[in-house]
Amino acid sequence: MTKILTLADARNEKAAYNAKINARIDAIEAKKAEIQAILLNNPQIGVLNSGKFYVYPIGGRYIEAKHPSKLI
Repeated sequence: MTKILTLADARNEKAAYNAKINARIDAIEAKKAEIQAILLNNPQIGVLNSGKFYVYPIGGRYIEAKHPSKLI
């Protein structure tokens, strides 16, 4: 037999779904803020169109990384 959902059950499910989505958004915002702080404190680090970060060391060729913290 299928269970009949009440209005309260539907509201609880929607609240749980929204909490899950908001947690994902908060995690993305935290990661974005971390990357912005690293880039602000290290102006020598640039961003490529592919989403990777790079830095030109004194030696010549540039170094790529997926996260700017690996270039510090």
